[in-house]
Amino acid sequence: MDKWLVKSGLIGETTQYDKKIQPDFRKPKSWLKSVSAFANSLPSRYARENFAFQDLKRLYKRQTHNILTETDLESFGLLTDDGYLTNAGALMADDSPIRHSRVFCTRWSGLDKTDGLVEAQDDMEISGSLVELFLQSMDFVRRNNRLRWKKLSVFRVNMPDYPERVVQECIINALIHRDYLDVGSEVHIDIFDDRMEIYSPGGMFDGSQIQNLDIYHVASRRRNPVVADLFHRMNLMERRGSGFRKVCDGYKRAYLYRESVRPQLFSDEANFRVTLFNLNYNVPPIEAYEEEKVVFAAGNEVGAAGNEVGAAGNEVGAAENEVVALDNQLKRSKVSKIMRTHIMMVFSKTTTNAVFSRKDIVEWLGFSAASAGGRVLAKMKELKLVEPVTGSGNGKYRFREELYGELVRW
Repeated sequence: MDKWLVKSGLIGETTQYDKKIQPDFRKPKSWLKSVSAFANSLPSRYARENFAFQDLKRLYKRQTHNILTETDLESFGLLTDDGYLTNAGALMADDSPIRHSRVFCTRWSGLDKTDGLVEAQDDMEISGSLVELFLQSMDFVRRNNRLRWKKLSVFRVNMPDYPERVVQECIINALIHRDYLDVGSEVHIDIFDDRMEIYSPGGMFDGSQIQNLDIYHVASRRRNPVVADLFHRMNLMERRGSGFRKVCDGYKRAYLYRESVRPQLFSDEANFRVTLFNLNYNVPPIEAYEEEKVVFAAGNEVGAAGNEVGAAGNEVGAAENEVVALDNQLKRSKVSKIMRTHIMMVFSKTTTNAVFSRKDIVEWLGFSAASAGGRVLAKMKELKLVEPVTGSGNGKYRFREELYGELVRW
């Protein structure tokens, strides 16, 4: 015990028993004292009054349409009841005090780090809250993700180097599942001409090696469950351990997928790395498309690519565009043309995992009566296009994740 406490008469002489319980009685364990720090939501030494959560509140509002309150911060495990940040809260706070929580992003010239006259075309060092790391990392990738496209009538097919939804899944997993007890390393995003590598400190939490596992049957074991739970509440990740499956399946549904660009996953006891291959690398321009006429939303005619085309000597399956596929699905369900138009317009307003309500439908479609939006929502529920969202308030829905996969919406 501190000498000044004894001298001031606030406490008496310490006994052998007092000394044994002193570490747990005096103050919380520090950041590096326990491997299970995040699992136990241990308090940090950082006072709540010195930190804000504006980045988190903005993202939470955007993703869930709800306001993140002080009570939520405590119930989600980011604050203690005596006014301190937990370790997870320290990661999520604006200007995070956890200085080794950073991301290094580099767009290299050529196929490795020493290729080319100019080694790096673009680079960025990101620090701050996990929200800031996530958003700025995505911005860096978008800036360096070239887009090839083919115009078809009044409609175009996009063919990015890397499917954005897959990249998002990989970056979120790198940030959430990294080992924050490793203070000498950071998350790295390295983009080369032919691939992107995303590295994070810390292997699989159970010590297994991902390259030796069936990625379709990997149990969910989370190193940082408080942070993982928060990202799940914001509809940015799943709790059921499906991330690896979504990465590989996302590539399979990409427009220019072939087996040679299947993502590669590697881990050992100290590292985890995902390699995403450039879908457009060494792929010649596509010359021919078979166009079929379909109806979209307000009746515009659009072309849908349907034939297989040759790419770098491989037969590449040309996936239907998401809008075309959904329109065809609604036709098969014998939905009226006006209802089909309304559903297509709602779909066009959303992104993957975006949460919406009947009120949003009314606003998007310009209805004057809430009941009209209710009828559109009821039809989407009947057709099993949407699913209810828990934790975002009553009456919140999103399009089913499986539907997005079927519709190639990335």
